Amino acid sequence: MDFLEPSKINIGNACFELIIKPGFLNTINTAMPRLHCHPSFEVHCIECGTIRMRFENTVRKIDGPVIILIPPKYYHKIESISPDAVKYSFEFSLSMLGTGNSFRTFSEILGNVTAPEIMQVGYQSVDNIRAYDKYPEEIEFMVYSHIGQIILRMFNTLKVKYPESSRIATAKKSSLHKELMVAEIMSYMEENAGHALTLSDITDKFNLSERQIERLLKEVMHDSFFSLLNKYRIRMAVIRITQGETNLSKIAEDCGFSNYVTFWNHFSKLNGMTPSEYQKRYKKRMK
Repeated sequence: MDFLEPSKINIGNACFELIIKPGFLNTINTAMPRLHCHPSFEVHCIECGTIRMRFENTVRKIDGPVIILIPPKYYHKIESISPDAVKYSFEFSLSMLGTGNSFRTFSEILGNVTAPEIMQVGYQSVDNIRAYDKYPEEIEFMVYSHIGQIILRMFNTLKVKYPESSRIATAKKSSLHKELMVAEIMSYMEENAGHALTLSDITDKFNLSERQIERLLKEVMHDSFFSLLNKYRIRMAVIRITQGETNLSKIAEDCGFSNYVTFWNHFSKLNGMTPSEYQKRYKKRMK
C-alpha cells in the first residue's frame, strides 16, 4: 500500500479525504517535524509513552494512550517523544462529496475545534494491522478500517462536547487537490523562511503565477503569502526567545527579516508587545 496516496473513506454519508503519512505502521519512527501548519486536520495517535507538543505559543506534555486532533491553519510541532512512545498520524478533510446528516454533524463539530482536542478514546492497536503486511489488499482494508474506527470514536467523544446546534460554526467542504498544493507551498515557505524569500521564488518553484498563488492561499488559508510568511518568522523568533537566546537583532536576522524595525513591527502586532517586552516577561515568568 502506498501510504502517501490521498484516499477517501465514507462514514455514513460523510466523506473524508485522507493523507496517510509515511511511518503509519512504523511507529518507532520518531522524526520531529519542524513547526508547521497546513489546511487539513491532523490526528496523532499516541498508543503509549509521552510526547511534548507545541501549539502556537504554548507547550504541553501529553501522556498516552490518547488521540490528539489538531485543527488546520494553526502552527504546531511535536517537540519530543519518549523512547517508549508508540505514535502514528494521518491528516483528513471533509470532502466536497459529503452530504446529508452525517456530513452536517461532523462539519458542525469540526467548526468548533480551534485548539488541540486530546481524547482518551479506546481503539485497537496498530500492531494488529501488521499481521497483514504480506497481503497488500488486506492491509489496505485494515488501515482504512482502523482510521475509520478512530474517526468515528473521536467524533462520538467530541459530539458530547459540541452538541449539534444552528449556532455552531460549520466547517467548509474541502478540495483535496487545492489543499495538497497549499500544503506544499506552506512547506516550501517554512523551509526557506530564514532567507530573503519572495513570491517570485514561489511562482518559480511551483510553476504558477503570483495571482494563482495568492488566490490559493486566500481561498484555503484565508491569508496572503507575505502575511503567512511573516507570521511564521515571528513564531520562530518566539521559540528562539523562549529557548534563552538574548540577541534580538541576531534572532530577527536568522528568522529572515531584512532589518530590526520590520521585525519589531511584525512582532509587536502579532504578540501585542515588543520583542524586548516579551523577552522580559518570559524571563520573569521562568523565575
